[in-house]
Amino acid sequence: LDEYQKVDQNFDFASLVGMRREELKLFVDGSADGSTTLQQSHRPIASSILESGDDLVVEGFVHEVGSCSHGDAQDDTGTARDKAPNDRVEATIFYSARHRQFIVAWRGPHDDQVKPVRNRHLKAAKDVLAHDPHSANLSAEQAVPVFPAYRDAYFKPGMEENVFALLDELVDRTPFCDVVMTGHSFGAALATLAGARYASSRHQIRVCCNLFGSPRVGGVEFRHWANSLPNLKVMRVEYGSDRWVTAPEGPVWSHVGHSIVLDSTVTTVHEKDFKLESLHPKLGDHAKKDVEEKKVPVIARAYRFDQHRPSNSAGKQFLSSVAKSMTGGHHIAKKSEKNDHELSVYAYAVERIASLKIPWVSDFVGEDAGEGVVGKDGHDRRMFV
Repeated sequence: LDEYQKVDQNFDFASLVGMRREELKLFVDGSADGSTTLQQSHRPIASSILESGDDLVVEGFVHEVGSCSHGDAQDDTGTARDKAPNDRVEATIFYSARHRQFIVAWRGPHDDQVKPVRNRHLKAAKDVLAHDPHSANLSAEQAVPVFPAYRDAYFKPGMEENVFALLDELVDRTPFCDVVMTGHSFGAALATLAGARYASSRHQIRVCCNLFGSPRVGGVEFRHWANSLPNLKVMRVEYGSDRWVTAPEGPVWSHVGHSIVLDSTVTTVHEKDFKLESLHPKLGDHAKKDVEEKKVPVIARAYRFDQHRPSNSAGKQFLSSVAKSMTGGHHIAKKSEKNDHELSVYAYAVERIASLKIPWVSDFVGEDAGEGVVGKDGHDRRMFV
C-alpha cells in the first residue's frame, strides 16, 4: 500500500476487491483470460499482495473523497470526484482465512506519512489546548483528548462509517474472526483510533492494533481509556532511532499499549558472515542452559505498557552494545533518523530477523520469571499453594 501509487498514481485499488488469489496469480503470470480490467503495468501491485501473505484477499477499499457534493467517503475511486490519491486518507480491508483475521491497513496523505507531526499540527494543537481543551476530545462519547491532526483526519466524512459497516458485514458472514488495525506513521495513528473506537463499540470482537513507527496519539486520559478496553491489544513496533515515535513531544501526549523496540544493527550485519552462535556460544543450545545465557544480546525487546523502558541515553548505550557484539567491534555507519522512520526499513528489519533466525521476543522486559523449580533429574516441579 505504501508503493502502489508509485506504479500508477491513479490505480483503482477497488478493482482488486473480490479477486481470488488464483486470478491474481494468472494475471501476474500473464495467462489471464483478459476479463480483468487490470493492465500489465499493474502486475507489481498484484504481485506484492501475493507476496504479503499466502492467503490474503482484498475485501474492500475506502478512501477520503474531496470536491464532491455529498462530501462522503466511498469504496470506489470515482476519479472525477476524488481528492488527489497522494493527498487523502485510505483504508484497505484484507481477509486471511488461515489466521481468521480481517486486516484493515490505514494510510494518511503522503506528506503526513513522511512527517506525521508537522509544525502546523503542533500550532493547532497548542491553540486548541490553550483556548478550548474539550474540543480536543476524541468524540462526544469518548471525552478523552487526542492529537487534533489525527482525530480530524480519522473523522473525514464517511471513513469510519464505511469501514466499520464493511467489517460488520464481513464478521457476520465469517464469524469467529479477529479484527486487526494496522498502519505506519500517520497511518498508525489512524489505526490506533480505529482500533479503540471499534473495540469500544463491538465488545464481542477481539481487536488488535499492529503499529509501525507510530507517533503519540492522545493524552494520558486517552491512554488509560484505550488500555482499559478488555478486547483491545495494541502492539507498537519501533525501529532504531526513529524520532517520530517520541512525537509530539511533551507530557501532554502519551503512547497506548505495548511496544517492541528493534535494534537497527539487524539491517547492517552481513548475512554471509553472521552466525547465530556469534551472539553467544550457548544461544540456541536448549539442552545446555546456564545462567550466562541471560546475557545474550537481543535484537528485539518488548515492554508491557512501556514499563521498564530505558531512558534515551540508556537506550543508545544498549543499541551500541548489541551492535558491537554482532559485528566483532567493527564500526557501523549510523542511519539517519529520517531513514529509520521509512516503512521499507521496518519491513527489511523484520525480514532480516526472520532470515537470520534471530530469536523473537517471548517475554516483556522485567517480567521474565525464569525457569521455575527444577529437580535433580531436570524435570520441572510444580508448586501449589
